[in-house]
Amino acid sequence: MRCSAFAMFVLLAAVTLAIGNLPGISAQIFCKGNVFTIMNECQDFVKFDGPVIPPSKSCCDALNDSDMTCWCKYIPPFQRFYSVERLIGAVVTCGGSVAPGTKCGDFIVPGPPASS
Repeated sequence: MRCSAFAMFVLLAAVTLAIGNLPGISAQIFCKGNVFTIMNECQDFVKFDGPVIPPSKSCCDALNDSDMTCWCKYIPPFQRFYSVERLIGAVVTCGGSVAPGTKCGDFIVPGPPASS
């Protein structure tokens, strides 16, 4: 019995470490929204190159179903592939918001920090 309890503890610790090292999965668990839907629907609107174009309805739907202030904690690994500034711009264009002063990777949302 003790051996199986220890094995369960080790398994739980391994899963926790794995989740902590996979930002998309961590965000998926802790933040509202779906990282895969956002990436699929919004990639054309948040890429670094090309003109800035307004997000599609399906991108807006994915972003509006998300808590982007929460997602900002998990942005750093993705910022080398996607423009965080364009992502925040898409959120605002879609009618959402991210609290001013929120740090999303290397990008800080313009405006004074939200008061606590």
